[in-house]
Amino acid sequence: MAANEDQEMELEALRSIYEGDGCFRELSPVSFQYRVRQRGTARLCP
Repeated sequence: MAANEDQEMELEALRSIYEGDGCFRELSPVSFQYRVRQRGTARLCP
């Protein structure tokens, strides 16, 4: 399996794991962001 194929599979898995999670953002095909909250605060992510 080529490196690009491995990366595509990993990208699909990542998208599947965080699907519907408002704290997760895909900034670009190679850059991601996940907001974390402080302990004891409500979970508010746009």
